[in-house]
Amino acid sequence: MRSLFSLLVLIGLLFILFHISPHTALRTHLLFNGHPNEALTAEITVDAQLNELEKARFELTGESAYTLDKPPVDRNTGQTVSQFTVSRKGFIYLAKPYAPQ
Repeated sequence: MRSLFSLLVLIGLLFILFHISPHTALRTHLLFNGHPNEALTAEITVDAQLNELEKARFELTGESAYTLDKPPVDRNTGQTVSQFTVSRKGFIYLAKPYAPQ
């Protein structure tokens, strides 16, 4: 029972560690979606142009846009995904591909 509790605490701490900043959340998203090379080597920059373009939406949702210099290729469509949004939920950050609305 104690080892199960320790395992759950360890998993929880790793989750928090992997989502403690926007950059680590984005790298974790890339890693767990099958793009380990991009997760480790891509340079992540704040996409100021997209943040300005979607300013009203991002203020409502609490998101920020980021761009990768080495975007991963989607295996299903063959297209590159270079823009991502990162939102803050409490003290952790969650990343997802940018989808215009």
